[in-house]
Amino acid sequence: MSFWDYPIVNEIINNFWFFQTDSIIPIFQELSIMIIILFAVAFIIASIIDQGLHKSKYHAIIGLALFPVSVGIIIALTTYFGDFFGFSQFDFNLLVDTAINHWWIFLLFWPVVGFRLIMRLFIKGENADKVIVGVPVPIFEELAFRLLCLNTIYYITQSLEIAFLLSTIAFSLIHLPNKSGDRWGGPVKINATLFMGFCWGLIAIKYGLIFSMLAHIIHNSIGVFILPKIIKE
Repeated sequence: MSFWDYPIVNEIINNFWFFQTDSIIPIFQELSIMIIILFAVAFIIASIIDQGLHKSKYHAIIGLALFPVSVGIIIALTTYFGDFFGFSQFDFNLLVDTAINHWWIFLLFWPVVGFRLIMRLFIKGENADKVIVGVPVPIFEELAFRLLCLNTIYYITQSLEIAFLLSTIAFSLIHLPNKSGDRWGGPVKINATLFMGFCWGLIAIKYGLIFSMLAHIIHNSIGVFILPKIIKE
């Protein structure tokens, strides 16, 4: 059986208009101080994880071991505080069942990893990689995970909570190949991006995709243009 033979794939293709007209992710919902709070929380947690773990020579082992714990934390946060963002209680068994039976969800959007290579053809110069990571990559990733991935999982499960959690995990996993400096930093990055994706997902669902894009752009831009200078100093 090929990938295209999966019934859900054909359903998604045939009903693609669903993502354009009945998306559970609004482009713009409302403006709130909570957007800034969620951005600050994501930035602080991600920075602590990234800078703290990467200093250890065992960062890869620690990061991989920590990831299931991080996933457990975001599930607990969604369970106990999700009602603030309009979430309801979800079926944990359905969460596990969906992750197992629709495992391809976690691989479906991996082509975004190659987006930087495509952008390299159009954006040249000494700081090309920084510019690419700072602006176009966040936009592309938000469209891929907060719009298409989240809607895809919702289409399968009819559960906003499960769609939110699994799309957040899928988003974090695409950062597994990432490097930090001259060594593999993926195991650290998946923990940092898990919490970033958690907060940006809340922003997208509650306040609008435009704000999650802006939060992602600002975070990445600070990470590639400002933080390296501060850390060196």
